[in-house]
Formats: sequence, C-alpha cells, structure tokens
Amino acid sequence: MISKLFVFILTLFIAANANVSISCEPRLNKVSTINDGFYGGLGLGYSTLVGQLNRTLNFQISDRVISIGEKGLATGIFAGYQKIFDRNLYIAVEGFYQYANIVIEKEENSLPGYINYFMYMKNNHKGGIAAKIGFVHCNNVFYLKSGIALSRFALTFRNQNYLLNPKDIASIHRVQKGILIGGGIDYFINKNFGIGIEYEVINYPAIMNIKIDTAGGFSFKPTAHTFNLRFKYTL
Repeated sequence: MISKLFVFILTLFIAANANVSISCEPRLNKVSTINDGFYGGLGLGYSTLVGQLNRTLNFQISDRVISIGEKGLATGIFAGYQKIFDRNLYIAVEGFYQYANIVIEKEENSLPGYINYFMYMKNNHKGGIAAKIGFVHCNNVFYLKSGIALSRFALTFRNQNYLLNPKDIASIHRVQKGILIGGGIDYFINKNFGIGIEYEVINYPAIMNIKIDTAGGFSFKPTAHTFNLRFKYTL
C-alpha cells in the first residue's frame, strides 16, 4: 500500500511539473501564491468499496470466504486549516464529509434448492478528520494524509427461503470507524483558488456476528478506495 501511494505521488509530481523548470522561483519570492489560513472546497470523485464476506458455523468455524465489491460516484465537501513552515514544509488539518451511493448485492448458492444466501449492503455517508504533511514546490503542494473516518453501513443477510424460517434474516445498521491514509497534490492558480487530485483508502474493522439461523453467522470486512478531484478556496 505504501509503495503504491509513493508511486502515485511521484507520478503527480512529474505530471504537474512537466513544463516547469527544476530551478523554479523559490517560494520566498512568491509568498502571495499560497496562503496560510482556513480553506474549504468541494470534491468530486470515484469510490470503490471492496471486502471479504466470511460465513461461519456457530461463530467459530470459517465455512466460506468470498470477495465482493462495487463502485460509484462520490461527492463531498471539506474544510481545514493550512500553514507553511520554513518556506516549504506544509502542515494542515482537514475535516470532510462525502456521499457515495454504493450498493452491493450478492447471492450465493451453498446447497442449491435448499440454502441460497443473499446479501444486501448499502454504504453512502462518511466523514472524518485527517492531518496532512507535505512540501511546497512552486505553485504545488504535495502531501500525505492520515486520520479517522466514520462511515454508515446498512447490511441485510438472509436465506432466500427465510419466509419458511423467520430466523434466517438479519439486518444491521452500524457506524464503523476506520483508519484513513492517502495523499495528493494541490495546484494553486492564485493565492485563493486551487485545484487538486487525491487518493485515499479507508480500512474498516470487520462487522461481526451477524447471525442467521441456517449458517450460524456472517462477518464482513470492508475497505474503501476513493479518487477525488478537489476545488479549493483559501481565505
């Protein structure tokens, strides 16, 4: 994961500076280009939610593990405070909210004609806070980020024959806390307006002990990946 993030940041750096001389004007002479202070903006991106669905017998023996996932558009808002130290060191703290209407539906035939499992999962709201650290080069800020994210999950597991056995259906609505890491680049058009691109991944703990009668129970461990195009305004 760290190696992929490094390659991503390096690629952004090369692309952003393809037409910029390496000996670009020092930031000391371009103080008005990037402002310290509060900022906010809008994000538009593409989000992928993937995970492992693990069916257990009596919550002890793993019976079957399958990988599932889905993609969708993501929109959001963000706000934070940024400061640049010693000409080039960039530090920021940022809060965010994102909406992505991602729905996963999965059917599995364990014993055809007898046990047909169906999973429905919806994940749409998430928010959190992250710290950023990076460096300034010309009009660009390259950064890494890490923080905490909260996301709402709605899950339903059932045996397709659950009408014959009411215990064969279970629904859970839960807010999960995940660890966020990511990175990106902001390009400042002037001292107030900037655009950027960002990648982040959020690892959530497993949603455990979703019990239905036939199989014993289920657990699901989700991970979210998001690419964002950011439009930023600094006060």
